[in-house]
Amino acid sequence: MIHPSGEGPCAVVGLGGGVMIPSWSNHCIDYYPLRWQGATLQAQRIELLRGSDMFRPTGMVRKNDREYYFADWVSPSYELHGMGRLWKLTIDPERADWLVKESQEWTPEAQLADRLRSGLGLSDAERSLEALFGWVQGSDPFLADAAQRELARIARDWSQAQWRALPSERRVGALVAMRKEDFQNPRWVRMLWSDPDPEIRFEALRWIADGVWKEYLPEVQKMLDDPALEYRLFEAALATNNTLRGDPSHGVTDAKMLVERITHPNTPARIAAYAMRLAPVEHQGLGIVELKHLLDRNDPDLTREVVRSLALRKDQESQELLGKIARDASMDESFRLDALAGLIGTSQPTEKALVESLAKGPEGSLAREAQRVMRQSGLDPEVPSVGSTSRQPRNLDQWLEALGGLDGAPDPQAGRRIFFHVAGAACSQCHRHEGRGNVVGPDLSLIAKQGTAREILESILEPNREVAPQFYTTHLELTDGSDFTGILLRSSSNEVYRNGFGQEVTFQKSEIQDRKELRSSLMPTGLLDTMSDREVRDLMAFLLQSSR
Repeated sequence: MIHPSGEGPCAVVGLGGGVMIPSWSNHCIDYYPLRWQGATLQAQRIELLRGSDMFRPTGMVRKNDREYYFADWVSPSYELHGMGRLWKLTIDPERADWLVKESQEWTPEAQLADRLRSGLGLSDAERSLEALFGWVQGSDPFLADAAQRELARIARDWSQAQWRALPSERRVGALVAMRKEDFQNPRWVRMLWSDPDPEIRFEALRWIADGVWKEYLPEVQKMLDDPALEYRLFEAALATNNTLRGDPSHGVTDAKMLVERITHPNTPARIAAYAMRLAPVEHQGLGIVELKHLLDRNDPDLTREVVRSLALRKDQESQELLGKIARDASMDESFRLDALAGLIGTSQPTEKALVESLAKGPEGSLAREAQRVMRQSGLDPEVPSVGSTSRQPRNLDQWLEALGGLDGAPDPQAGRRIFFHVAGAACSQCHRHEGRGNVVGPDLSLIAKQGTAREILESILEPNREVAPQFYTTHLELTDGSDFTGILLRSSSNEVYRNGFGQEVTFQKSEIQDRKELRSSLMPTGLLDTMSDREVRDLMAFLLQSSR
């Protein structure tokens, strides 16, 4: 993908060194200047004109360098209504300072990608496996895609022994290439279904789901009961299972199926633990009785996930059970710490007293976590400070210097609890991590593979510095006098947005007085102001170790 377009694009018309695209649902016509970056085209969206809700541009044609004509359906109704319009759009290239007047010359990388796609004019060196796999695993997605085309032409005749002889990362690249070139041939999936490499099995599941090959449903369901399954494969198998059963929209969020797996006595403990990550913590099928039964299984993985789910509940029974776990010295300390983190803001006197007692206890993880809980609860304990949050404003380099100068080692598990705390930064209110959290912003499970410590910290300090277009926010002024800010998901006869809590909110067109795309993030600035330097360092350690 070069760049997202407005919803309901109905035409693509060349203009200078870019293209114009009318958007039916967004009531606008946008210009996208195209620029080469390696073999990949880059673009930005420039809004040329916008109309009211009764402006719905559709087909568009070019007459000459200055004159364009486009149709306007006018109404949101698909019924024939006789209200359509034909518009003339005149553009003066000399006055249009936003216009890229000429297409750029193809880069050497773009020319190479063209040869790779066609398979014509390639040298022996360019056809070598070393070169092809280098491009497939490189950073340029267009060049990688082109190299996959040539790789697939070579790999289609390989024997199973030749596949097995490849290093793991190359087998994944070759399988993805074959999926693009020979999608309808199940030979590759059958051959690699039982491969011990989880990445190969993940790609096989993707292929099965995309092909909706229902004959694999029994094997996929069997995989979901495999006690040795990794979490990423569990998610992939769950989504594939729902697709093959005819419910692709459920993805990994089918609450009924998840709760059934969690509570069924024959479900392996590890699989029940995985399902706990994804299940709604307040689901009626996961009452306190059911959660106690799960704790009674005495499985470390399952206990950990049950405690973490309890920590997100604020009812009295859950708070009392968390208190019981936190004070139980026979429990693994990591479970006690997770339980303690769930007592932020507790209104139960017994649990408040427990937190105060632990905060004044011997120096250690429990005392530090209790101090965090007290501070985030708005209490004023007579306990040692976990680190002052009163500081002068810092730039990025000063932050990195301050964090690097702290004594001791960072604690990634303390960082995980900070990530999921219901108070403070509340990262999980907008972000998912390995199944838990919300989907307002990007999933951060693999963020360590996508950026350095400096880049990650910069994105926290300056959330509006670089925002992917799919996360742009829109500000609405509503006819009742109120405002709303969220991420537009879809638009037709009404508009559906995602708010800052991950919930979908629907507005009728008649409810919206004015809208403005902000091109900013829902993530607020100043998130680190509520945290000590040690807490910031722990949070960074958690994010940086998450994919290792």
